Amino acid sequence: QPSDGNPGEAKTVDQTFLYIASSRIGGIHKVGSCTDVQQREARLNYDSYAGFSDWIVTAHCKTASMGEIEFRIHKSLRPEAIRLSYDKSGKITPTRETFGGDLTKVWQAYLKEIEKISDSLKWKHMAFKSFNFSSGPKPTNRALTPKPD
Repeated sequence: QPSDGNPGEAKTVDQTFLYIASSRIGGIHKVGSCTDVQQREARLNYDSYAGFSDWIVTAHCKTASMGEIEFRIHKSLRPEAIRLSYDKSGKITPTRETFGGDLTKVWQAYLKEIEKISDSLKWKHMAFKSFNFSSGPKPTNRALTPKPD
């Protein structure tokens, strides 16, 4: 199960992934953890996480016990946090893991926490730098209303 951002949530799987996903339309990034990166990317798009359905995983690394590392990254990125809400199966759900478009800040926080992980367990999108949205407008906090039946 992917983390929902709760700091005390323990990962029970031997190997999990920490990832950065980016939405070009939203101009934002998400840092999270999961057990299957492709499935997680598909789910972010299916759920229109944060109100966007163009999520692309731009980096990930595989290691055990990612929950604690994920929490430390979220904590270090608090000043960059973007609070959004989205309609998930008819229920308004707040985001807890979305950050402003400056990929450099997100990447530095991520790298600091994964520096001791073997390079063979890390992956980065070949167009990674193209996901830096710092020059564009910063998203505003917004809430979506549920879709009518």
